[in-house]
Amino acid sequence: MNFQTHNISDILLLVFVYFMNLVDLNINIIIDFDSTFVKLEGLEELARISLHENPRKDEIIKEIEKITNDGMTGKITFENSLEERLRLFKSNKNDISNLVDMLQENVTHSIVNNKSYFMENSQNIYVISGGFEDWICPIVLPYGVIRENVISNKFFYDEEGMITGIDKSIPLTKTGGKTQCVRNLTLSGKKIFIGDGFTDYEVKKNGEVDEFILFVENIHRKELDNYADHITQSWDEVLAYIS
Repeated sequence: MNFQTHNISDILLLVFVYFMNLVDLNINIIIDFDSTFVKLEGLEELARISLHENPRKDEIIKEIEKITNDGMTGKITFENSLEERLRLFKSNKNDISNLVDMLQENVTHSIVNNKSYFMENSQNIYVISGGFEDWICPIVLPYGVIRENVISNKFFYDEEGMITGIDKSIPLTKTGGKTQCVRNLTLSGKKIFIGDGFTDYEVKKNGEVDEFILFVENIHRKELDNYADHITQSWDEVLAYIS
């Protein structure tokens, strides 16, 4: 049998990571949601659920996936990406409830394994996403993330629970929205953005965070490699890096 061994420096690092919290380190972590906190892209999965009886489902989903990737790699603006995807399908509260059930089973593996770290460091952990609060909050709040530290988009509904529009007063509906949201937080100390897409990197590019960590456990957009201060394949690697 093969046994993995750790030298004393590895053991000390693990102890340091788990007992030295973000307040002590004076670090604020800002995390993307889709393909980072969870394995999936929420809006794409909502489209799959909403289009399940549509004979053009596969064709529409393929178009949505292309628009998502174009936005994540910086080929089109996030504002255009969001608008183009939402015009391709109609959805309701019941579909979103089904999406939440799916996402609960698809939280990123290494984040599940480090749930206690999120619980113990909630004061300095933020989730900023172009996704929607309807499915983000039910996933991240059980991990100890404070509701006020979750910044995301918001749907409007009619009396039957159908989505009728989005709240365009929220900066995240527009290009550069994540940058504006981080700026509005007026955080002190070191700020690190962790995500998988171009809009996450833009916050570093625009000078609102000190570092951008490209998170590739779920998807690796190699077009962003040269923009990243560090590339990590798991949350364990994130913790080792920031500590």
